[in-house]
Amino acid sequence: LPTKLLEYAALGIPAVVAPTHTIRYYFDDAQVAFFTPGSAESLATVIHSLYADPAARHRLAAGAARFGARYAWERHKQVYVDLVDALCVGGKE
Repeated sequence: LPTKLLEYAALGIPAVVAPTHTIRYYFDDAQVAFFTPGSAESLATVIHSLYADPAARHRLAAGAARFGARYAWERHKQVYVDLVDALCVGGKE
């Protein structure tokens, strides 16, 4: 999962990405624009489509913001702390 994609989502910047397994796990068509990997024509088409459609760019940025809301530190810090605690306790046995 590219860190740059997470940064774009947090900043409200629409992103054009290849549909890797991990990206597809966290993001859908309402959050990012997918292009066909290895196809410069597909990449150019998606970029041009977004360039020509400000409303689509806005929808993607708003959709990507859902990722930030779902995975925000404020919501997940206790999950992380509990995991570390469990691993530490497990390592002492």
